[in-house]
Amino acid sequence: MHIDNNREIIEYETESAGMHTKYLDLFVHFAAVGTAIVAVKKDHIIPAPKPTLTFTDLRPGRYGQNQELTFTE
Repeated sequence: MHIDNNREIIEYETESAGMHTKYLDLFVHFAAVGTAIVAVKKDHIIPAPKPTLTFTDLRPGRYGQNQELTFTE
């Protein structure tokens, strides 16, 4: 499975009726792509998946990396 994310913050200001208004927009892109497992032969046994819980920190780190924490049984 491949997970990709990106965020972009855009700051802008407008002026109407002599008033300046500042805006801050946040754009978040998140994509997850995975595959499925199927048996190629009829006698092939696919083991049951193990429960896994994954937390992904979407805040960029010091060098722009993301941290992932995974728990398995």
